Amino acid sequence: MARRKNLFVSWGGEESRQIATWLVDNVFEYVPEVKTYMSDYMPSGADWRVKLHSALSDATHCVGIVTDVSLNRPWFTFEVASQYLHKTDLAILRFCEYPSVEHPLSAFKCRMVMTSIA
Repeated sequence: MARRKNLFVSWGGEESRQIATWLVDNVFEYVPEVKTYMSDYMPSGADWRVKLHSALSDATHCVGIVTDVSLNRPWFTFEVASQYLHKTDLAILRFCEYPSVEHPLSAFKCRMVMTSIA
């Protein structure tokens, strides 16, 4: 029997959240033995540090959805850095131009998916 995989999906901003939600609902949902987690699943008023640590500890794989907006969201950068520290299996999907060399995420290898979304 295949081992269950826990996928932590990180996003920042509405466009990034929509992409993440679409991927979860239309792609990851149909991958056998994959359970996804997004911060949207966190109940209002929950202790986010505890929930984030728990979700990252349980994750076997992580993916960050990068858009122009998410590049400028400190929380998104924090989540991606936390993913990197917790997991070596981290995929960055980029839906924007490559971040400038000064940006913290420029050190990560990013898969370019598309440069704009119509």
